[in-house]
Amino acid sequence: MPPFLVIERIASVLNKGNVPSEFSSLLDKPSIMTLENLMSRRNVKVFHLVESIDRKQNSIARVKFVPNDIIPAFGAYMH
Repeated sequence: MPPFLVIERIASVLNKGNVPSEFSSLLDKPSIMTLENLMSRRNVKVFHLVESIDRKQNSIARVKFVPNDIIPAFGAYMH
């Protein structure tokens, strides 16, 4: 599976409130609980950015953890 799809898949699983099984084998129980608690209040957004530099790696991804707010923070959007 291409790396950009792996990132999308991980984000999808985290957004459902689950911890991927691959993470479970790498983390201890308290770390998994902390991650589950964090993801219950946040959402993962993935932004794929294409680079113009000609090299083997031709894209990067920006991963952002945003709060699950029903009402947006208007101060950030109003100028």
